[in-house]
Formats: sequence, structure tokens, C-alpha cells
Amino acid sequence: MLNSLHSDIRDAPRKTPSVLLVDDEQPMLRTLRRMIQPEGYDVRDACDAATFSTELEGQPEVILLDLQLGDLSGVELMREVREASPDSEVIMMTGYATIDSVVESMRAGAFDYLEKPFSDAHRVVRTLERALERRNSKVNSACAPRSTASSCNRARCAASCRRSSTCLATRVRC
Repeated sequence: MLNSLHSDIRDAPRKTPSVLLVDDEQPMLRTLRRMIQPEGYDVRDACDAATFSTELEGQPEVILLDLQLGDLSGVELMREVREASPDSEVIMMTGYATIDSVVESMRAGAFDYLEKPFSDAHRVVRTLERALERRNSKVNSACAPRSTASSCNRARCAASCRRSSTCLATRVRC
């Protein structure tokens, strides 16, 4: 039985990591999509608060969020992220970087902060990769066993990972 469970977990199909791009400038969304999509990510985008809220329901693994989305503050939108999709990592981005905005974003829980325009596409992709690694690490540690493998069961593992599309697919011990 345990061998079957471990085999099921290892053989589970891996979901393509999802990334939500949030910016009110269409050219920026296209630029980001061209940088990120070739790396194998499922890329969604939102250019306003209504679309953002709808896309957030899909619980993307990583969100690249503009600090200023029209009249809305990206920091305020991060509060919505923390409630609706707490496992998502958020990378803030702005064309108007100040020390205060960096500090405010990091205090609100941003994983990192990128300045636009992006002079180095590799840096954007690497930051995204690191955010995804951190997110998966947090989600998988939430699924870590609290007892011996013999007491593990499929229902407990699934319940502890219910919000994660990657937990059961990447975890090999239970």
C-alpha cells in the first residue's frame, strides 16, 4: 500500500506553474509575457482590478504585480492576494521606485521588487524561478509528515495540500 502511494505521488503529472501578470499597461503585459511564456509557464494577465480578482480565483503560484494599477495601490491588492490565494508569491514591480515603496512592499509580504523598465530579462525570469521555488518549499513543508510513514494516509496528505497543485506531484515521502 505504501509503495503504491509513493509510486502514485512520484508518477503524478506535474502541473505547469501558473503566473499572473498584473499591470495597467498593455505593452508591459506583452513584454512580460514574451519573457516568461517561453520558459514554460502558464501565463495569465490582468490589466484592471476586476480582471485581477477573477484571475486570482485560479490561485496562481506567482504574481507579478505593478505597484500602481490605475488608481489602486499594488500594496492594497497584496492584501487581497493574502486572503484569496495565501500560497501565492508576489513580486512587485514599478517604474517609480523609491526606498519607501520598496520597504512598504516588502513589509506587506512581497517576495521581491523589480524596477521597470526591465533591462535584463534573465533577472526577471530568475526572480520568478526563485519565487516559485520558495512557494513550493513553503507548500511542501506544510505537507511534511508529522509522524512515521506507516501512519500516513492519502486523505491526510490530500487535505493538507488542498490548495497546492504541486505538492502531491513533487513530494516523494509521506
